[in-house]
Amino acid sequence: MNLKYVLDAATHSDTGRVRSRNEDRVGEDLALGAVALADGMGGHHGGDVASTLAVDTILRHLRATLSSIAPGEIDAATEYSKQSLAVRQAVFHANKTIYAAAEPQPKYRDMGTTLIAATFYDNLVSIANVRDSRMYRFRDN
Repeated sequence: MNLKYVLDAATHSDTGRVRSRNEDRVGEDLALGAVALADGMGGHHGGDVASTLAVDTILRHLRATLSSIAPGEIDAATEYSKQSLAVRQAVFHANKTIYAAAEPQPKYRDMGTTLIAATFYDNLVSIANVRDSRMYRFRDN
């Protein structure tokens, strides 16, 4: 299902008053119905690296998996939607990617990020949340 002309996404990011570098990363694939936002952990080296890795990995994973899932398809073993399970797997994959990138580089060992990711399908949404990033629903003005 191509949602390119059904979904709109708006983002806003602000460096804030404390940091000189913005560690936010936002990505979307509206045709697929996927969005992701990550906010690198301030005060740690590599927050911007972690947030970029998280969003890029999640979108890449969802592009590879969602196209083979029918909207609303349920996994018989778990009774969860396959879209929800795909988002969950994408988050696990992003975590492994960040850890693998940090491990050989001492200055990035503590890098991390918050995360919110979602897929929209069949008038439903599956949301994954790590730490304190938020998603809001806007409707009826």
